[in-house]
Amino acid sequence: MKPSTNSSKKIGYWLIITALLLIISASRLLRLGEIQMNPDEIWSVWQTFGTPSQIIQWTPYDWPPLYYLLIGTWWRITSLIPESLRLLSMLIFLIGTTFTYKIGRRLGGLHTGICVALIYAALGYNILLSIEVRGYALLLGLMPLAFWLMLRYFERENRLYGVLLALSLVAMFYTSYTSSLAIIMLGIYSSIVYGRKIIRWWLPGVITVVLILPELLQIRSTVTGRVAATSQLNTAPLLPALYNLFEGWTGSLFIIWIILFLVATGLLIYHNRSSRKAWALFVWIVLIPLLLYFLNPFLGFFSARYAWWGMLGLALWVGWGLAYLPRFPRLGAYGALVILMFLPLPMDRYSIWGNGVSPLGRNFKWLTTQMQWGDTLIADPNNGCGKAEEWDYYTRVYFPSGLYFSSDPIHNRRVWYILEGGRQNLELEQLISHNRVRRNQFGPSRCVFVLYELPPFPDGIRFDNGLRFHGADIISAEGDLRPPLPAVHEGEVIRLQLWWSVDQPLDQQYTIGTYIGREGGLGITETPPQLIDSVDTALPMNQWQPGEYYIEEREIQLRASMSSNQYRIQLAVIDPLTGDRIGGEGLSQANLLRINEITVQSY
Repeated sequence: MKPSTNSSKKIGYWLIITALLLIISASRLLRLGEIQMNPDEIWSVWQTFGTPSQIIQWTPYDWPPLYYLLIGTWWRITSLIPESLRLLSMLIFLIGTTFTYKIGRRLGGLHTGICVALIYAALGYNILLSIEVRGYALLLGLMPLAFWLMLRYFERENRLYGVLLALSLVAMFYTSYTSSLAIIMLGIYSSIVYGRKIIRWWLPGVITVVLILPELLQIRSTVTGRVAATSQLNTAPLLPALYNLFEGWTGSLFIIWIILFLVATGLLIYHNRSSRKAWALFVWIVLIPLLLYFLNPFLGFFSARYAWWGMLGLALWVGWGLAYLPRFPRLGAYGALVILMFLPLPMDRYSIWGNGVSPLGRNFKWLTTQMQWGDTLIADPNNGCGKAEEWDYYTRVYFPSGLYFSSDPIHNRRVWYILEGGRQNLELEQLISHNRVRRNQFGPSRCVFVLYELPPFPDGIRFDNGLRFHGADIISAEGDLRPPLPAVHEGEVIRLQLWWSVDQPLDQQYTIGTYIGREGGLGITETPPQLIDSVDTALPMNQWQPGEYYIEEREIQLRASMSSNQYRIQLAVIDPLTGDRIGGEGLSQANLLRINEITVQSY
């Protein structure tokens, strides 16, 4: 039996929306780790480090608590890493995009739904807000839902839709006070489109007012204070202000958006100039922004961020118009919108922080690949790495077990010194760097993480030729220090890191021998040093200078068949001309120095 036509259409619709959501998801997933967390985002997460009642108590005076409760629940289920937090914003936006598609289909059919969804997802500021860890991300999902519920309620007269509409409006209000203007916009749209049916607002209106009244009474002083503050704002001239508003919404390649807007407007005037819905959208994207401009001294909401709800009206207007294009131009418009989704965001235009975005996130993420057991950190008091809550947040993200910050720059072997170049405390830096090797560093000049390291034995063991050995570390394949008595497999490669200095310039190049087992019977290497952390890794030993440390790494291949036991690692300095081993302090009769032990486990 063949499937019905309706069933085939439903499957087709689901395939279309699935494809749309996959494309939109890809455009966001590629950016999740690209943008650093700004101070507002970190604050939004940091104030959720408490119980629900504490989160409500710590909510800023100019925000309701709903988003903070949501993000606090989300990171406890998933994690605190920035990518996970941004993923929540993206998922909410996908819900909103689904409803923009459904709204577009009700406006003009399938192609209108596709166009509206693509435009809503391609608007540059929507891309940013849909991956930001701010309450606006939740609003981008709730606003299309509320709009769609309003359409269903007025067209079907089903009270359930009225109740759901009220709950969505309440959720918007408890997410951001800026949604009050979005709610008013829904009322204006419905009054233009449905005329006398506007009386049906009584049900969702009463529920909404009752549920938000306690919050309204609580923020009376906040509203009064905001009006007093915004009355001092200097608003730009009308035309430049409108230009900046629409450019802020659209993002990259504003000229493309202007072309799309003009084409869509022309097609809508030709096909729907007498449509109430078209006039309602015209009021939404033209007259209301004008009203916001003139009310800006009182409200202070004339900006791309505070007028976030305007992007839905813009998407509906342009999407509805472009849907009237012939097939091939319409497909070209689809392709252009997809490309716009993947273009770089103009962050210099969107970010109010500039260089105020902390580099701590990237620095701490890098530090997770470099930090070793026993390391300590010393933060210079003049460093410019970020605010206290940023240190707290990134420590929880990348070092949930905590970090050891020391005030002792002398007795720790490996010290990560955190400083701002040119502003560091010179006395502290001198204490940290004294007798240590500067091994590694990362970060911009205003927040640099520098590793200073002492050798295992600062005093060292002197050989008769003037060479001084300062100890050896056994390291893993990743470069981490292994325990003092590491367990290894038979046939494994042992990596050693050896520290050297010279009391006076040497007369020639020498060979260093490292051995496992009696006379190296289980593993042996005899080579000149191959230096690390040096410009010239093959620098001959007779060019080494007193007062400097020289670090080399070498590998010893264990024999494939070994019994389980503990084995010594020994070292010798060899004269390559005679083959004789050089004597020195604390050496065996065979002029071998015991430097470590390993435990081999085998079956």
